[in-house]
Amino acid sequence: MRFFIFAIFMLLLAGCGEIQPTSSKAPEWVTSVSPIYRGSRYMVGMGSGATHIGAGDRARAELIKTFAVTVGSSEYGRVEMGGDGYTGSFSDTVYARASMTIEGVEIAERWYDEENDLHYALAVLDKERSAARLRSIVESRNIDIDTLYNNAKREKDTLIKLKTLNSAIKLLGEQRTDSTMLAVLEERANLSYANTLQIHIDRRNVLHSIKVFIDADGEAKRLLLHALELTISSREDADYVITAALKTSSARRNGWDWASAVMDVSLIDMKSQAVRKSAMFEGKDTARQESVAIERSIKKLQAELDAKLLDTVFE
Repeated sequence: MRFFIFAIFMLLLAGCGEIQPTSSKAPEWVTSVSPIYRGSRYMVGMGSGATHIGAGDRARAELIKTFAVTVGSSEYGRVEMGGDGYTGSFSDTVYARASMTIEGVEIAERWYDEENDLHYALAVLDKERSAARLRSIVESRNIDIDTLYNNAKREKDTLIKLKTLNSAIKLLGEQRTDSTMLAVLEERANLSYANTLQIHIDRRNVLHSIKVFIDADGEAKRLLLHALELTISSREDADYVITAALKTSSARRNGWDWASAVMDVSLIDMKSQAVRKSAMFEGKDTARQESVAIERSIKKLQAELDAKLLDTVFE
C-alpha cells in the first residue's frame, strides 16, 4: 500500500514540472545534426543556458535568426537581379517580421548536462505547416492591396488618392517581406503582388501632378524644398500652399548647449482656402557651442522632414 501511494505521488510530481533528459553522453543534435529533424522539411535552432527556459528561448531565437538571414539573402539576390524599381533591402525589418509571422516553433528536444550544469534545447520549425498559415496571410493581403489600388484609381480628390496609394504601399512593404519568407518556406516562387511597380509609378505621377507654392522664408523654405518631390509653382497656379515657420532655441546645461529646431507646417487648399493638414516637426541635438548645437538640430530637423513630410502632410 505504501509503495502504491509513493508511486502515485511520484506521478503527480512528474506532472508538475518538465523532466529534463539527462545522460553522460550528449545527444547527436547537440554536437552535430538531429537524426530526426533533418532535411528540407525542418529548420532547427539549438540553444543552451543555465535554465531550461533560457535554453529554449535561445534555441527559438537562433532558429528565427537563421530563418531571417536566409530570407535576407534571398531578398538581396532578388533585388540585385530584378528590374522592378527597388533599391536597397529591407534587412532592418526582416527579423522583426520573421519573429512575428512564423509560428509553429516547438522545443522538440532537451538535454541537461549534469557535469557542466548546463541545459540544451532544440527548437524545430515544420516549414510546411508554417507556410500554410503564411500563404493564407499573403493571399488575404493581396486582396486588401488590390482593393486600395482600385479605390485609388477611382478617387477624384488628389490628396485622398495619394493617401490611399500610400496605404497600399505600406501593405506592399509587409507583403514583400512575407512573400519572400513564404518562398523560403516553400522553396518555390513567392506570391508578390502583381501591380507593385504600377502602384509606385501611380504615386509618383500623383505627386508630380500636384502644384504647390511654398509660403516660407530663408532656411524654412530651403528645408521644405529639400524634402518635397512636388512641382513648385507660383501662388496663382498652385493647387496648394504650404506655409512654414522655423523656430530655434537653446539652453545651457552643465557646459553643453541643448538646441531644438521646430517647424510648424500647414497645407492649404487654394480652391476652398481650407487648411487640409497641419503638423509639427522637430530636431534636437547638443554641442559645446550654441551655434554648433543649433546647426546640428537643424540637420536633425531636415532628416525628419525628408522622412515624414510628404506622408504626414499629404495624407
